[in-house]
Amino acid sequence: MDGDHRHVENSRRSALNLMISRTREVSILSRRSNYSTIKIVLLLGGRLQAFQEVNMPNGGVEEAVERARVQRELIVLLQQLSVQSQRLTRTFASSQGLHVTDVEALLHLMHAESSGHPLTTGQLSSALGLSSGATTAVVDRLERVGQLRRDRSDSDRRKIHLHYGEQGYELALQFFRPLGLLSSAVMEQFTEEELVTVRSFLQQIIASFITHCDQTNSAS
Repeated sequence: MDGDHRHVENSRRSALNLMISRTREVSILSRRSNYSTIKIVLLLGGRLQAFQEVNMPNGGVEEAVERARVQRELIVLLQQLSVQSQRLTRTFASSQGLHVTDVEALLHLMHAESSGHPLTTGQLSSALGLSSGATTAVVDRLERVGQLRRDRSDSDRRKIHLHYGEQGYELALQFFRPLGLLSSAVMEQFTEEELVTVRSFLQQIIASFITHCDQTNSAS
């Protein structure tokens, strides 16, 4: 190893040790001679929060540690978003006298219909992960209270599509309109380019969730 290379490696090692001593939140589990990759454990309050392998940028260890910290914060925020979304679903369900599964079904119907591809009962069953009988019970219950309606497909009269009922749509609009206004106000603070980046991030995160669930279900 020549002197310049040894000097760079020693400098990085010193920076790494300094970062550990300053934050007391980072432990390096393995090192490679060229420091191209480091494995980082984030410890918060003495408890394991994250373990990941991070590619160390040319700038040094500090950037790698900061990237690991930001990634962990994003994971925590996604978890908090999931919790609050479930809370919102329960609140709406309670206000309408519905089950949480009913609201999940309505959300699937709304998204499918907005994309121009309304669902059949079989497709809703797959989306909910329920048996055919359980899904039929959900559909019957929602139809009785005016939250959805059944219509025969124009292209194939044998198919029956499920649509958001007018009464259900109006109730959902009344409940979620204030949240829509709040969300719009938040998005106005970001540029179009930033929103496109966030959209891409969320699309890929959602895809990873779907992949994990599909793999887990197929393995069981």
